[in-house]
Amino acid sequence: MKVRVELAEGRSLPVVLPNLAPGPPAEVEVGAGRLTAALILANGQELILDVNGRRYVFLVEKNEGGTIRLLHQNRRYLLQVESEIDELRRQAAPFKGGSQPVILYSMLPGVVRQVYLQPGSEVEPGTAILTLEAMKMENEIRSEVAGRLEEVHVKPGQVVAAREPLATIIPEN
Repeated sequence: MKVRVELAEGRSLPVVLPNLAPGPPAEVEVGAGRLTAALILANGQELILDVNGRRYVFLVEKNEGGTIRLLHQNRRYLLQVESEIDELRRQAAPFKGGSQPVILYSMLPGVVRQVYLQPGSEVEPGTAILTLEAMKMENEIRSEVAGRLEEVHVKPGQVVAAREPLATIIPEN
């Protein structure tokens, strides 16, 4: 399970946890490092962790959906549970503004079913460029900027991997 921990000054730290259940210590990825942690108690009001042999008690202030707000020694931490799909969406988010090319990426592996436009076509935000079938659902890949379709990197029937470029758009100035 991936969790993004919001720290002070808008900084965040990615944390990769094994199954979050009370039990023996397990290796946890924190940013670029690793540590050993065990969940001692999680009851909706308190969260007690043993991290590298040291015990930490957090008060759970709020738990809504995938967001948990914790308090420890007068410092607040926001934990955002991030699924693999959330991570892919964040990574595939298009570039906003500027004159640099905007590359649209596949968020999931799938099969290109239809390409609607040819290179050189003018696009507006929301213009459908192609249809990608992923997880038995057809997803329209749409432009999020106004500009010119520079290149379509795929063709109908092509199998694509997650994070594979699908199309490039040159934003209008």
